[in-house]
Amino acid sequence: MTAEDPELELELEPDPGWYAVPEDEAEAAGWAEGLVRELAGPGAEDQAVLVTTESVLAHARAAYEAQVELAFVFLPQPLAPVVASCHVELVFGTAGDLPDLDDLARALAVQRPEHLSAPEVGRRLLVAGPAVRQHELREDDDGSVVERVSFVLELPRVDDALLRVTTTWRALALGDALVEQADRMAAALVVRVE
Repeated sequence: MTAEDPELELELEPDPGWYAVPEDEAEAAGWAEGLVRELAGPGAEDQAVLVTTESVLAHARAAYEAQVELAFVFLPQPLAPVVASCHVELVFGTAGDLPDLDDLARALAVQRPEHLSAPEVGRRLLVAGPAVRQHELREDDDGSVVERVSFVLELPRVDDALLRVTTTWRALALGDALVEQADRMAAALVVRVE
């Protein structure tokens, strides 16, 4: 997007247990420790707080590295690792030459070598607009199995970027519940273009 492009405002009010990663990376360490200490309570063991804080920070760092617009971590238990993460990001392309939703659906439906089964792909109407939804089970670079639900949508008056909402987790036993969480996260996203 250039200086002449419209201003984009993203807003997402997550379900309980989801926490927004601060936009400023310099605030991440203090935020993570403060969040974990607040959730754990005053009697929490320092080592347990440290381990959970490191999990939260690792997910925050991944969001900063990916340069996402919004990031959230799912921490339903105070002294346990992060269960899932959600990123809202702009995917840039050539102005006027981005794929439409039909092309995206076809591309996202292709089973790739890292997929453990064919991705489930469909269309959804979100508050933010029409979207293509992909649910996939894949092998990550480190060999672990990752489940992910992504929504990709076009932005009104923005011709050089698409918006992607991706929720990712490794807690496969919680898959069905986290798929519902991922769907609710995408459904809650509000996009304003001014």
